Amino acid sequence: MKFPERLKELRKKFDLTQEQLSNAFDVGKVTISLWERGQREPDYKTLAKIATYFNVTTDFLLGLTDEQKSSYAKDVMEWIDALQKVGIDLADIENMPEDKRKILLAVFKGFKE
Repeated sequence: MKFPERLKELRKKFDLTQEQLSNAFDVGKVTISLWERGQREPDYKTLAKIATYFNVTTDFLLGLTDEQKSSYAKDVMEWIDALQKVGIDLADIENMPEDKRKILLAVFKGFKE
């Protein structure tokens, strides 16, 4: 699946019209239609905006992978879920003394390796 199909799939998944997308990316409705038909492609900055908007990677949008999120993003979300399961909220980390934050960072780095 390539960009035109991915864009249309995401637009429909989020129940958006072409007009709503055109407003979100400050392009004409016709431009969205051309993208979805594969007759035109967004520039790289707009592609990055689209990926951010739908919370997917540009590789996913371009059809280079079927993974919507990067492995790094998945790791971070798993880490956040694990922290929340033991009762640590992100706000708690922000308000933690520096030495405790450094310990958490060291644990996270170990988790990634």
